[in-house]
Amino acid sequence: MGGFRHFFALTGTGLRSIPQRLGAALVTVISIATVIGVLVALLALGQGLESFAQKGVSDEEVIVIANT
Repeated sequence: MGGFRHFFALTGTGLRSIPQRLGAALVTVISIATVIGVLVALLALGQGLESFAQKGVSDEEVIVIANT
């Protein structure tokens, strides 16, 4: 039971001190949001590539890759 008390005490202390370190808190929030955005974009790209690779390709469709 003492672990929960410590957890809530530390959480409360951390939340009360946010106005004193607003800049650092904003940088942390923006950084985490950016990382999540990149992760979502990469997952969407992977899903799109997977669906593209699984669709049937007819003999009339060609992909040309130039090697220069």
